[in-house]
Amino acid sequence: MEYRRSIELNSSDHILRIEFSDFLASRERWDESFEQALLALEVAPGSAVVYGQLGSSLFWSRRYDDAIPYLERAIELDPQAPRPIVKLGWILMARKDFAGALNLFTKAAELSDFVAFKPHRGSAYLALGNVEMARQLLDEAVVAKRSNTESVGLAYALGDTMLAFLILEDLIDQRARGMNWLTVMPEFDAMRDDPRFIEIVAKLDRQSITGEQQ
Repeated sequence: MEYRRSIELNSSDHILRIEFSDFLASRERWDESFEQALLALEVAPGSAVVYGQLGSSLFWSRRYDDAIPYLERAIELDPQAPRPIVKLGWILMARKDFAGALNLFTKAAELSDFVAFKPHRGSAYLALGNVEMARQLLDEAVVAKRSNTESVGLAYALGDTMLAFLILEDLIDQRARGMNWLTVMPEFDAMRDDPRFIEIVAKLDRQSITGEQQ
């Protein structure tokens, strides 16, 4: 595998190990993903990015209790980094603390104007019963950038399944990086039993296997 060869040549490069950990997590190889993140920590013990990856690896595998200390440490080391905050927000969503999740998603949005943070907030508003605000945030996200993975789940949850699958097909056509995460991102949980979603995941799996064999 290309990552392993690169790491053999650059064993002190913690960013390479983080990227490899990320790749392994997208393939649901949780233990290997966490192991690579731990090896990155040995090289860069004070890195907020490494702690964020350790937390992310556990987060993707839904080991939320284990993920929290690493994500909180990442925030301590870099309070301006929004992504660990977003993951903590989704942990609160899973625990039905929707108001707490909204506070964290709002904080992340204040740190970054990344358009994908709008659907995160929209999901929290929807869970709190504010459909109008959820729809407004979805519309703003789609206008700013139609093809973003975070909008898919919110559109589906709002009942706009046609928009959800249009965006999803766009992302697939663009070979968007986020497509690696269809099976693990909590934003897609509401769609998992939909036959159309199941077929898309199977299609991507077939493409992945073909690509790895070439």
